[in-house]
Amino acid sequence: NYSDRWGKKVKVSGSYFLNGTDNNNDSRTSRTYFAGPSNSSIYDDSSLSATNNLNHRFNMRLEYTIDSANSITFSPSLSLQHNDASTSSYAKTLAADILQSSTNNATSLLNDGYNASGNLLYQHKFRKPRRTISLNVNGGANEKTGEGTNYSQNLYYNSVVTVAGRDQRYDLQSDGGNVSTNLTYTEPIGKKSQLQFSYNPSFSESVSDKMTYNKDAVTGDYSKQDTLFSNKYANTYTTQRGGISFRVGERDRKTSFNVGLNVQQANLAGDQEFPAVAHISRSFFNILPNVFYNFRAADGRNMRVMYRTNTNAPSITQLQSVVDISNPLLMKTGNADLKQSYEHTFVVRYGLTKAKTGRNLFLNIYANKTFDYVGSAVYQPTKDSLFADKVSGTSILINRGSQITRPVNLDGYFSSRFFITYGFP
Repeated sequence: NYSDRWGKKVKVSGSYFLNGTDNNNDSRTSRTYFAGPSNSSIYDDSSLSATNNLNHRFNMRLEYTIDSANSITFSPSLSLQHNDASTSSYAKTLAADILQSSTNNATSLLNDGYNASGNLLYQHKFRKPRRTISLNVNGGANEKTGEGTNYSQNLYYNSVVTVAGRDQRYDLQSDGGNVSTNLTYTEPIGKKSQLQFSYNPSFSESVSDKMTYNKDAVTGDYSKQDTLFSNKYANTYTTQRGGISFRVGERDRKTSFNVGLNVQQANLAGDQEFPAVAHISRSFFNILPNVFYNFRAADGRNMRVMYRTNTNAPSITQLQSVVDISNPLLMKTGNADLKQSYEHTFVVRYGLTKAKTGRNLFLNIYANKTFDYVGSAVYQPTKDSLFADKVSGTSILINRGSQITRPVNLDGYFSSRFFITYGFP
């Protein structure tokens, strides 16, 4: 850690963090899938894995006070990652105590990446008290490169036993960037009220390129490209958000109340270049209200009530329609048809502290309702079936005793938590 003053107007601080882990894991898994009242299957897995991670993290904060009315704060950060992992496993699927499939599987991966970001904040105070303007600019870039292997020997038990195997090597390249700006203006109304206007545009872009090659039985080289497990996909997410909020009370006073409303226009676009060319574009319009109430009393009571709404875009991993066969019995893929999710969050926090008696009470309530929640759909056929992806233009055979999972949008997602604690001497 480092902290210093550079002259009378500049404060600077920084830190460096190094973390290295070397883990070996021996695990056993037994899982039951229920597809209906009389249709269930059991998945058993035994695996050994070894993982080595190395992380470097650099953080810095520079505060420049230009004068009593103007200031600039710059906060850059950089993290570097190295990951080396290998796994060997044996897994099987049973239905009605009858063996349907089994696999001996070995995978390895080697990844290196970085994540860089920076935040620049300019603040200006006008002569009129509580009239301010600020400009906050955030930017970031990330990249990950890697390679890996998939080797498996699979047995599928139907009327006859089908033997299938894969010996593959893949190369992975993914990178992304983002930039956002938040312009905020506050205007006092009377002695205790304030209006705030904000404008917040943002842009993010991600590219993922995964190429998979099968082993040539003649040459022994991994030179035969497998288009089924290769994909190049890029997506962008652009938002334009503007809003207004009204606040009553002061932060250091007993009670404060804030209510606001934002309007957001978002565009999600995706372009697949390989194995087939495809383009997807969607637009979303949302109204995003928020409410905040804070109460603090001299007798030790305090309460916060918050309601907010926000949207979340799907990640590049969720959108990219490339099949992950690191476990041939539990395959995974993405879904380019995903939409952004819309969340409502409600939080209540109440606290009571009695310094004289040493007693305290804390209560937390959390509730969340999400529309177009990104969940998982599991396809587990009762017979050998083709699973087709209309965006990538590919189809993969899902043998009986195997399954494939893909993300999908779901409505009706609700979660809640309740926590209470009481302390006494």
